[in-house]
Amino acid sequence: MGLAGKFYIDEWKARRNVALWMESLDPFKNDKYGGKTPEETFDLYLSALKKGDLELASRYFYPTKQEGELESLKEMRTNGELIGYIEELSSVKKEDWKKEEFNGQLTIKYDGYRSSTRTTEVVNDKLEVVRQKMQIGHFDNVAIFSQNNIIWKIYSL
Repeated sequence: MGLAGKFYIDEWKARRNVALWMESLDPFKNDKYGGKTPEETFDLYLSALKKGDLELASRYFYPTKQEGELESLKEMRTNGELIGYIEELSSVKKEDWKKEEFNGQLTIKYDGYRSSTRTTEVVNDKLEVVRQKMQIGHFDNVAIFSQNNIIWKIYSL
């Protein structure tokens, strides 16, 4: 084949790789769902959840995570856990966020309070099954935000 043939094959491979890479950016190009800050994105996400718009809420996530987030939110709604999740996120005080930037992402550690989010069955001392609300209490969590163009997206929450 020779050097000229290898050159054209290498050039073709490079052009194909660039085209595939550009195609992979399509979900990012026209994405307008997010805030100018991580705090704003968090508020938009929480607002969509409170309105019951799970589709909109999932769009505040990183594009490759949106489908999984939507399924997770639908499952929480089906299992009756969505109200507790919203209460949990509503208890977060953004002024207490501890932020760390690493590798183009912002990791935020936050505290919140989880109240009685679910009713569970337990066996009492008379061996009877009793339903009771569980008080979970204080929790700490980590959220990861990633900047997409000029907007912030939730990568993990």
